[in-house]
Order: sequence, then structure tokens, then C-alpha cells
Amino acid sequence: MNKSGYTGLGLMAIGGLILYFGFNDPVHSITFILLCAVPIGIGYYLLKTAIIEYEPDTEVSTKQWQRDLKASGIALTVEFDKCKLITNQYREEVEKGYGAMSESVAMDSLMGLEEPDYHDIDQSVLVYEVTIKGQSMTFYSPPINKEKVSLQLLLGIQKTTTLYVDPNDVDNYYFDLDFIRN
Repeated sequence: MNKSGYTGLGLMAIGGLILYFGFNDPVHSITFILLCAVPIGIGYYLLKTAIIEYEPDTEVSTKQWQRDLKASGIALTVEFDKCKLITNQYREEVEKGYGAMSESVAMDSLMGLEEPDYHDIDQSVLVYEVTIKGQSMTFYSPPINKEKVSLQLLLGIQKTTTLYVDPNDVDNYYFDLDFIRN
């Protein structure tokens, strides 16, 4: 957080203190209310703008991180035949919107007789084990939201990809799986 955020917090605290001590006074005038409202309002505005300015754009920072690793990282060629594919399939209940519905659907819903709808979720992770400089390392891909057979087909067609590893921090790596998302 920057200086304007801390200033906003300070102004809100001052306004709160004025409000706290002002309630001990039996006469509450418009001056009292303004003395509280002005610093609290200004402080809130400063704090809000400081937080909005501070929030990084996640997608932009992720793309920058990937570019940096591609430029300065160690590039390892990964053969998908040597990867282990871990898959997980589960069902998730679909939330229903209750906009325009028939009378019978509404009655079933009220009586608890409606059948929930489910959505099947398929997620997979590639696990690549390799020895680098005599040390055994294991790398995990990010979760891949594809059905197992479709994913195996894509991996069979592609055959290889690149794993970019930060030379200073082996826990900082990027599995290049952009061909799956396209």
C-alpha cells in the first residue's frame, strides 16, 4: 500500500476518534457530524483508490512471468511418454437460477422434491520426474481441464513440450501447455 492508503487509514482513525469522544458530549450538532464525516469520507476515498492502484492485473503479471522464464530459464524438453498422467473426475452440483419457472417446478422446489443437476468435471495433472545435476526433481503441470481420452490424444499428437525452470529457484517453473488451451 502506498502513502495515500496510510494517510486514508489515519484520517479514518481520526474521524473515528472524534466520533467516539463526541458521543460523550450530550449536545450533537451539525459541526460534530461534519467533523466526523469529512475525515472518514476523505480517508475512505484515499484508502479505496490506494487499494485499487495496488491490485496487480493477474493475467498481465502471469504472462510477464511466463515471458521472463522463457527468456532466462533453463529450457527442458519434456517427452509426454515419460510423464505420468494423474486424472481426477468428480461431479459438481449445478446452481439453478429461479427466474421464470412453471408452477410444478416451483412446488417441487418448495417441497424438496426437485432432482439436482450435476456437471462432470475432468481434471488432470502431468508429473515429470527428471534428474538435474545429480538431484531428482519432480515437476507438476497446472491442472488441465480436459477429459482424459481427449487429453491423451492431444499429448500423443504433440509428443513434446518445454519446461522452463528458473536457474536460481527450481520451484519456480513453467510447463508450456498452451497448445492444450488453444
